[in-house]
Amino acid sequence: RQFVTKVLEDHPKNRFLPDFGAFHEQILDFGLYSALSQVTLKLMSPGIPDIYQGQELWDFSLVDPDNRRPVNFACRRELLAELREATATREGQAALVRRLGLAPRDPCLKLYVTWRLLEFRRTHRELFDGGEYVPLSAHGTAAEHVCAFAWRTPAGQERGPQTAVVVVPRLLAQLMHPATQSGIRPAPLGAAVWHDTRLDVSGLHSTEAVNVLTGQRCGWHRSGRLVGDALADFPVAVLRGQQGRAPGS
Repeated sequence: RQFVTKVLEDHPKNRFLPDFGAFHEQILDFGLYSALSQVTLKLMSPGIPDIYQGQELWDFSLVDPDNRRPVNFACRRELLAELREATATREGQAALVRRLGLAPRDPCLKLYVTWRLLEFRRTHRELFDGGEYVPLSAHGTAAEHVCAFAWRTPAGQERGPQTAVVVVPRLLAQLMHPATQSGIRPAPLGAAVWHDTRLDVSGLHSTEAVNVLTGQRCGWHRSGRLVGDALADFPVAVLRGQQGRAPGS
């Protein structure tokens, strides 16, 4: 205890704390973006997502919460109401996701993804109850930094065949290392980061897809779905599509 207290003591002679503070500042955003990837995977993976009450916002507890701590539900209701109001129009949603996509430390980022993806599960139960899980492979410059899979329902469903493609980044400190060294706080967004990285979606036929989180349309390409398009304005993506003609046809 004495050692930990001393090394974290804010004192001019403590040379460790400034170095640690600089290192922490360098990796903090990467950790939050990675945590958002984990939230997305949890909400979109097979099975029932397990969410501790009160964990809709960022929580920096050293250990897992035990569900017995008091939760400020009024604060969460207020923030959720603000998100609903901000996304009432397409323009408002676009502005919100652009802001949150560049602000990983904003607790509303986690709340927004949790809300939108739980709503998507609720309104597309047949996709998650009876759909097929399809792992997707990535190719290109940053292929090792992508985790992706899809859900699809067979033909003959009442609402027609459906697909949902999930795309999240991984190993971000390695991906963004050059920008970090220059002192920039980077975000894993757009073609400047992902270059030619694409997903092999040859087994998924669709005329178009809509990003559940941003409301934007994401087109098909003959060589696959470009990750830079899917992650143009927001650090994770869930793309809802209707099956139809093959990509590039």
